[in-house]
Amino acid sequence: MGRTNEAIHAYEQAIRSDPKLADAYFNLARLYEITGKRAAALRYLSKYKRLVE
Repeated sequence: MGRTNEAIHAYEQAIRSDPKLADAYFNLARLYEITGKRAAALRYLSKYKRLVE
């Protein structure tokens, strides 16, 4: 929908409310990847993997 920054903000808020919300970490990783922020994408993907293992 072209509202990437709003989505990023919403997922970050969701994680603050529930740090174990694995899907939010995965979705943030994808959004950061799309926006070219590779380091942030890898950081959130790593957190996602730790939660689901």
